[in-house]
Amino acid sequence: MTTPIEISSKPMFIDNGGRIIVELLKPGA
Repeated sequence: MTTPIEISSKPMFIDNGGRIIVELLKPGA
């Protein structure tokens, strides 16, 4: 499962692998 972390007004997700995926979508979009 991914843990949603709001950083710099950008939704970032850290998966089990430890990779950080930065979504271009704005929070609440």
